[in-house]
Amino acid sequence: MEISLSMRGQIESLRLKYGRVTASHAFATLYIWREDMGLSVCLEDHLYAVKCRWRGENAWFFPCGKREAACRFIREQMKMSGLRLCYMEEADVELLEKEFPGAFRISEAEGDHEYLYDCAEQRALVGKRFAAIRNHIRRAEADHVLECEPLNRENLAEAMKVNRQWESRSSGQSDRSAPTDRPGGTPPESMAPANLREGMLEDGAASETLLREWDALGSFGVLIRVDGEPHAVAAGYPLGMDTYDLCLAKQRFALPGLGAYTKHAFFCALPESVTCVNAEEDLGIEGLRRMKRQMRPSRLLKMYEAVSTLG
Repeated sequence: MEISLSMRGQIESLRLKYGRVTASHAFATLYIWREDMGLSVCLEDHLYAVKCRWRGENAWFFPCGKREAACRFIREQMKMSGLRLCYMEEADVELLEKEFPGAFRISEAEGDHEYLYDCAEQRALVGKRFAAIRNHIRRAEADHVLECEPLNRENLAEAMKVNRQWESRSSGQSDRSAPTDRPGGTPPESMAPANLREGMLEDGAASETLLREWDALGSFGVLIRVDGEPHAVAAGYPLGMDTYDLCLAKQRFALPGLGAYTKHAFFCALPESVTCVNAEEDLGIEGLRRMKRQMRPSRLLKMYEAVSTLG
């Protein structure tokens, strides 16, 4: 079935009931990426499974739901060739090894690991570990007059303009995986691109959808004005009572330190009850991986992939 906004309540209820707080399985993630990743969903009373044509004709996110329903779904898909299960957690690996011994070749999917950040650490930025981030922020504050405001209906149009200007700028680059936000080849502070072009994902369309369906997706974010003009945006959505996703962080064009300032502003603007931010995976893109690591994650949520050995 096509993924629609009307499914949000049912999918999120199943996701939280069965303890899957990953960004990969969240409804908002599925909805904004449905076109670029070729996503559709099998939705039942006790399960949902997401088909991902970007990964293959019989590729699925690991089904989320009741254990018996998940096993039944996997057995049905194994009847067809080339079954691939992705965005699997360690508990999913254990299920496959117990219920389907020898039926899958399982491997760690490093590019799918999700980066988790401690909100208290990111707000305070205390210690040597965060010295580089503090320096980036001070540089931005010294060079420009910066203002942060919450994203809402009044300024969403400005955020969309920032996103489109970023997309227009980045679409003209020949190497989509190279860091481009700072001169001299140093790693970028702003969020790197991620859409499907010649086998790579870029997130221009996904970001546009997030902003367009702002209220329907329960989104949250900040807009940064530089010398009075809208210049950067950071946004995401809740994954649980104490966890938020950060899927969008862009600026019209690169300014030293502004990426670090924008993400820090996002962390500081979140409700006090939020203790963790999930900045999603790095897609195996080296520039994006360096940027996410430089943000000093508290840990990685490891992901795995399984390919059927039966045909």
